[in-house]
Amino acid sequence: MKNDLTTSINKCPAHWKQPSRIYGEACEYWVESNIRCPKCGGTLDKLQANEKSIDHRCSSCKEEYQTKASKTNIIKSDGSISILGAQYKTTLSNIGRWGLICVKYCPNSNKILSYKVVSKEKITEDCIIPRNPLGPNARRAGWVGCHINIPA
Repeated sequence: MKNDLTTSINKCPAHWKQPSRIYGEACEYWVESNIRCPKCGGTLDKLQANEKSIDHRCSSCKEEYQTKASKTNIIKSDGSISILGAQYKTTLSNIGRWGLICVKYCPNSNKILSYKVVSKEKITEDCIIPRNPLGPNARRAGWVGCHINIPA
C-alpha cells in the first residue's frame, strides 16, 4: 500500500484553493486506489463529489462507505474516533447505510499517516452529536452540523 498523496492531489480540480477540500478529495482517491472492501475484498469505487453521505461503494457487494479525512488525530490513543460530520439530520437519516473510513494525512509531506475502517454496525444514533446551529449572520444561518464520536 502506498501512503503518498501526490498522485491523488493531482486528480483534484486545479481551481480548488481550500486545502481541507483538496486533501479530503485526494484522500477519497487514495482510498479508492489503496483500500479494499473490508466486507468482501472488492474494489471501493469513488462516487461523484458531493454524493450525500457516501463517498465509496464496493463494486462487488455494494457496501457503502463515507471517508473522513483530517490532518489532526481523529483516531484517539484508545481507538475511539471523533470527527466533524455533515448536516445533522442527513447524517442521522443515513445511519446503518454506510461504514466509515477515517484517514489522517500530513499536508507537509503529502502522506497518509494512518487510517481506520468502522463498520456500519458500530455507528449508531448515539454516535451522532448535533452541533450548535450557525448564527443569524452566517451564510447558512440555522444550519446544524454534527460530530461523529465512535467509542473504541
